[in-house]
Order: sequence, then structure tokens, then C-alpha cells
Amino acid sequence: NPKFMRRMSQLCNLVALAQIGVLIGTTYTRYPVRLHCDMHGKESEPLTLQYSLDKWRAGLYVLAMGILGIVVGLQWIAKYSKQVHVEGNIRNVTEFKEHFFAEGGEYAKHMQPPTMKEEPPTSAGRWSSSSFSRIFNAPAGESPESGDGCQPDTDAATEERIQGLQKDLQALHLCKLRRVTHGKPGQRKTETARLAWENGKKGPWEGPVILHFRGHDLLKLPENTHRTCAWFLTVVGATSLYSASQLCWECADTIHVRDGLTDVELQQVVKLAGACGRQAPIGTGSFVGFFMMVASTVLQLLLFCLTDDQFNHGGLVRKAITREYPKEVSKRQLWARLFTHNSTILNYEVYHTADAPMPKIWCHVWVKIPGQDKTSEKAVRHEDEAVEIVQDCDVHGRDAFIVSQEGCRINKVLEAERRRWVKSRLPTEVQLRAPPLGGKLRRSILGLVRAEYGLPVLCVETPLRQFNPLSKAKQDFDSLVQSQTTICSTDCLGSTANSPMNTQLVPMQFVAGGANAWVNCGSKVIWEKLAGALPCGAFLLGSAELLCHFMLKRSGHTITTCDDILNTDCFFFNNKEEGQPIMFRHALGLWASCCGCAISLLASLCLRVANQVDVSSVEDEEDDESPSSTKEPCEKCFRQCFKNCTCMYIEAVCFHVNMLMRLLLWWPYKYACAICCSPVDQGTRDEDKGPITDIELP
Repeated sequence: NPKFMRRMSQLCNLVALAQIGVLIGTTYTRYPVRLHCDMHGKESEPLTLQYSLDKWRAGLYVLAMGILGIVVGLQWIAKYSKQVHVEGNIRNVTEFKEHFFAEGGEYAKHMQPPTMKEEPPTSAGRWSSSSFSRIFNAPAGESPESGDGCQPDTDAATEERIQGLQKDLQALHLCKLRRVTHGKPGQRKTETARLAWENGKKGPWEGPVILHFRGHDLLKLPENTHRTCAWFLTVVGATSLYSASQLCWECADTIHVRDGLTDVELQQVVKLAGACGRQAPIGTGSFVGFFMMVASTVLQLLLFCLTDDQFNHGGLVRKAITREYPKEVSKRQLWARLFTHNSTILNYEVYHTADAPMPKIWCHVWVKIPGQDKTSEKAVRHEDEAVEIVQDCDVHGRDAFIVSQEGCRINKVLEAERRRWVKSRLPTEVQLRAPPLGGKLRRSILGLVRAEYGLPVLCVETPLRQFNPLSKAKQDFDSLVQSQTTICSTDCLGSTANSPMNTQLVPMQFVAGGANAWVNCGSKVIWEKLAGALPCGAFLLGSAELLCHFMLKRSGHTITTCDDILNTDCFFFNNKEEGQPIMFRHALGLWASCCGCAISLLASLCLRVANQVDVSSVEDEEDDESPSSTKEPCEKCFRQCFKNCTCMYIEAVCFHVNMLMRLLLWWPYKYACAICCSPVDQGTRDEDKGPITDIELP
């Protein structure tokens, strides 16, 4: 996929930019090294070693960064499309649009017009071979000029060209036409689709013509911006912690050269003028924190793929389910599809936008088994059960929605009835459709949220009334429509209705038509808590490492031996035994660790806020859609900003402080008291026992 390859190329270029930036940041310094020489007990004027910047090398680094930045910018503004080539001129653009494109000219027709071999004799409402030949002409220069400069192709050439064009357009009937490239060599131009159709009314498109279609976006950022920020902060925090684990934490600042050193010792001291390093075990905490941040990044990506609407086709149905079952949705089981052979697009919005007919798929449906125990929520399956009655979720009438005094809209009777619905043993061919809106959608989802399946987000309709294994009738959608259009169905409340279709909301696990493999990934709450706990753990490890570093430096236990020097050769050095002649200053690794700790904490806060926004945003939409909502736009914006940003982040900070106090103070005190102050079992006295009335002898 060109778009995916472009993103990967951008990622590689950004990594290269970061590497060059790290190289410049670790080699450039403005701190001099001062040498204090003690000659015969007297300290002479210190000798200062200044570092100069190699402008030529620095210029090459900056040039490389500039070139890579330009490449990233060009890749970002580049527009990739799916192209259809028409090797020839299109003389009649208006007729070409009517034959092959839907109204508006943005989407190709799902059912292309028949070719000349398939069409009957020319009559009213039928395409003729002459109509196709009026559209296409041979490319300029390949056929002799005749009249207007081009001579029409033969019937065989036109037939072959039409068949190839129909095949290409039918594969892209869900993609939007963005641009059209046409014109003579040297005068070719690319126009937007709307402008090209307008100019086509004035004159032909000279070939070869290229139609640029825009495909579906493979990946969109989540609507919850807090989750995007959390993922970005996690990646940056992981980079900072890894840098802190590899960089030097201290560099030589001042060297006291004492009297009486040999030439070898003096040479070694001078070599240590630019020495940098870190003392063990400094860097281990940052390295472990790096792996924790990487694990959190992977968990966030997996959680995004398992819950986002663009992968699970939720949309309006998922929001309605969140309103009615907030606790069940937040604690639901996550299901992942490992592989499938069904490549049909199941997003109804794609077909609605392209004005294309909804697809027909094989799918299991909700059924009710006659004679099932009404007190049990799970179905009791028996092999001798022969009939399964297909249910209908499209409940009519306002009496189906009971509003209690507390304002909780739950239909107890309807929900209890649907708890007895089970998955059909055999699939049937259904047609995808748009879900109902408003109160009808809320009534349709009652009782369908099950722990053993995913959310019922797929809205389908079927004409089937019941499954009969002994029936030999065809089970495809069109045959069922023809045979059961006059059958009356009984809805779940017991009333009869002459509905030609049964509408249902089914989970993605019900889709059949090929081999499918689903795996239960566990509770959504566990994933969210684990993804938020890992950055918090990285923050605690980094903070403990920083505290250890400052305590060691304060007590004088800084770099002592050659094992701690990382950037230069050192064969004999013991700073502690020699009275610490070399004084060290803080280096880049310390600041990278500080940044990594701060960013890890911010990422943990963003993740907690993002989890709360997923629920609160649905409630805000419900308040805004209510007819009694009279909030002004400014008031609405202020309320959302204050509620979603300020209050939630304050609550997240309080939550983390509370958890930190529990972890460091309350839990150790609780378990220590439970171990040390456990009550002693004194037993019971005989008089406390009741009188012995009966004695059983063997």
C-alpha cells in the first residue's frame, strides 16, 4: 500500500532526525574544564581548557537534518491515489459520466452497464454499441485523422477497452473520485473532479486519461485527543528514559593536580579532562522504565485497535450502548479477530456515502427456542431441537419504553425477554443496513450486551422467520424475500405485525462466510489499568534513581574507578583513594532522566483522563441532543473545557497522590500490623460451651 509505505518512510526519516539530534546534543558542550595545579604546597592560577565548535562538521549535521526535514515535508503533502488509466480520448464526457458514474460524478456505479456482447438489441433504455463508440476514441497519433482528428476504434477494440474499464471501476465503486489528469503530451493538466466534469461539457478529454480515486484511510487518530497525547507522551518518555540509561550522568569539571605525580599519572589525569560516565547502578532504573513505557505503548495500540470504531464499526450503536450500559461497556470483555477470509466492508456509512447498495453477507442471528426455560438467561441446547424462531429488535410503540420515577429508562420486561435470545446454530444470508435512530435504537439494544460476545454494533435485516433444518428451500436472501414477503412475524412483546424484514443488532462474532478465529483478550478495565500503571511505575523507578544519584553525589560517592568512565580510555584511576582530585558536574543523562520521569507521569495522567472522557463525552452528547438543552455555544465550550480538562486532570492528580500514599504508607502499615499484631487464639472455656445432652456411642 503506497500510503502505508509513505508513513513508514516518514517514521524512518524522523528516527534519523532524532539520531542526528542526539549526536549533536551529546558532543556539543560549552562547559570548560579547569585544572588546579598544586606546586610545592601552593596553588597556582587554574588552567582552563576550552572546547571549540567544529563549524564544518556542525554544518554538515545541520544540512543533513534540513534535507531529511524537507523529505518528511514532501512526503506529508504528497497525495497518493488509486488510479484508473483510460488509454484513449473521451469525446463525450457527459455521456461517459452518465454511463459509468453515479449522480454527482464522485462515485462509480456499483452495477456497470452491460457490454455490447451482453446487451439485447437496441431499444429504449438500453445501451447500444454506437453509444459506447461515441464515448471513446483512439489516442492521438495512433489512428489516422478523420474529421475531428480522431477515428473511432473498431467494435472489438472498444469492447476490450470497456471490459477493462468496467472491471477497474467496479473494484473502486466505494472510492471517491478526486482528480482527473488529461491533455496532450506537454499540455497535460490535473483538475479536481468537479472542475473536470464542468470542463468536459465544453470539450473532450484527450487521452490517456487518468482517474484518481481516493481510497479509505487505513488508520485515523482517535477522536479522544487525550488518548493521542498519552500515546505521544509515552513514546517520548520511552525515548528519554532509554537515552538516560545510555548517556553519561556526570562529566569532569575541575581537576586538582597534586605535586609529585609521575609522567604516567600526569598523562592519565590530563586524559580524564573530558571524562564522563555514571556510577553503577545508575541507569538501571531508567532502562527498566524504558521497557515499561514500551509495554504501555504496545498496550495502548492494542487497546485502540480493539475498541476504536474504525476497527469495530461502532459509531452510533456503540454510543447508545455506552449510554444504556456504562458499567458493562467499561468492564466488558475485549475480543480480537486473528484472521478472517471475509473481506466485505461492514461499515454501512461507506455504502451510504457512495450511494451503493448494501452488501449481503452470511451471518448468524438472534433466535429463541420454543420451550426454553423462561427463568434462565442462558439457552439450554439439545440436539433434538429443530425449530429456532428468528427475533426482531425493531420494537414499535411507546409502551415498550418504561420511564421510572428516577428517570432511568429501562424496559425490564423487554430486557428480560431478550436475555433468552441465543445465537442461531446455522447462518443465513442477511443484508447490512443503517441502524435506527433515537429512542428506537435504545430499545433495540436492550438485553443484547453479553459477556460471551462483543458489542452488538452490526445492524442487519433478514426476511427469515424461523430455522427449519428439514426444509429444502434456498436460504439465500433473495429467495427468502420472494417466499416470505407475506408471512406475519410475532415480535418479542407478543403483538403481531406484518413486517417484511426482521431487524437485528448482532456482534461481529456472528458474521460467517469463511474461516474466522476470535480470541478473548480479557477485561477492558484490566487493559486500561495496566496501560496506566506502567508509566506510573516508570515514574517511580526514575524518581528513585534520581534520589539515589543525588544521595550518592552528596555523600561523595561519585565516579570513582575506570569502570564508571564511558567516553575515554582509562587504565588506572581511583578517585576516592586519591582524595577525589577530580570534581564532576551533572551531564545530559541526568536531565534526560528528569524529562523521562516528568513525561511518564504526564502520560499516566492523560491515560486516566482519556478513560473518563470516553464515557463523559457520550453523556455530553446526550445532554446536547436533548430538546431541553438551551446552552449557548460559548457556555457549552467553557463547560466542556472546564469539565474535561481542568476537573479531570485535578482528579487524576489526586488519584495518583492517593495511590502513592497507599503504596508507600498505608499498605505497608496495614500488612505489618496484620503480621505483628495478629490476635492470639485463647481457645474457649468449658463453661462457655453448651451442656452435653446427647452422647453417641459407637
